[in-house]
Amino acid sequence: MTSNTMMISRVASMLNVSRHTLKIWEEQFAPFLTIPRDENNARTYTIGDIEVLQLINNMKESRAGDDVITNTLELRIKEPLKVEVKESPGVITDHENINLSLSKIVSFVESEEVKKLLKMDETVKRMEKDIVHQVHEIVHEEIATASDAHATINQMELSAIGKKLDNLADVSVDEREFYQDEVKLERKLSEERISAREERLMAVVQDRFRDESRSHDTKWGVTKIKNIFGFAK
Repeated sequence: MTSNTMMISRVASMLNVSRHTLKIWEEQFAPFLTIPRDENNARTYTIGDIEVLQLINNMKESRAGDDVITNTLELRIKEPLKVEVKESPGVITDHENINLSLSKIVSFVESEEVKKLLKMDETVKRMEKDIVHQVHEIVHEEIATASDAHATINQMELSAIGKKLDNLADVSVDEREFYQDEVKLERKLSEERISAREERLMAVVQDRFRDESRSHDTKWGVTKIKNIFGFAK
């Protein structure tokens, strides 16, 4: 990614909208957006794209319809800072609001905030790699302390999660967020499966205990428990 482009997650944060919303706008106003892809096929937004998206965002906040926004973007291409068209019913009714939106765009793109965010992008990437490394260490600690009764199964599941975390450092930002959600889900499912196995194990012990109680056998100790699991010689 070049220094004058940004990834979708950073643009979404800057405009205070969701990534899904940006993708919808990309389809609705495709003629006015370039949004090239990098070597990982991730979206990269140029300053020009950000300028257009800011205009769309401002007009959406003003409750402007898509036809009004489209007309405004067409006018912007012809005369970037001038909005002089014949009024049509239901199309453009407030030129001052449109001019105000265009002025906001110019100030926004030229602001120090955008420049700082572009510089922060590399710093954020380094921080994300550090977080991935820390989570990776936590996963391996959990593997080391897994229950002996289910160690083989648990280690296979947690190791698979650890490998996905390793891959997060190499994939693009767009893909990394998807994998983070997937890892969280798999970890939750793994914990649920481990808990279910342990509950089934306890249920077996309790059933055998009730069977022994019915036979009026009051002796209960380590030998009896070993007999239940078939460990007694």
